[in-house]
Amino acid sequence: MVRAYRELETAGLVRSRRGSGTRVIALPDADDAKARLAEHALSYALAVRRLDATDEEALAAIRHALATQPPSG
Repeated sequence: MVRAYRELETAGLVRSRRGSGTRVIALPDADDAKARLAEHALSYALAVRRLDATDEEALAAIRHALATQPPSG
């Protein structure tokens, strides 16, 4: 049972707090998810510019990161 809760928490589906129990996390709606993705993209773009990396290097880094992560869902 503990392992199942731990896996759900790792997947970002529940949040456990000592003394408060475990609660299901609301999934973001599509518009919220797109807005959050845009925020992360902007942060990444700013970091790319600070590092003086090229657009090609930045895109290659994103492609590599995506390729090394299993798809969600």
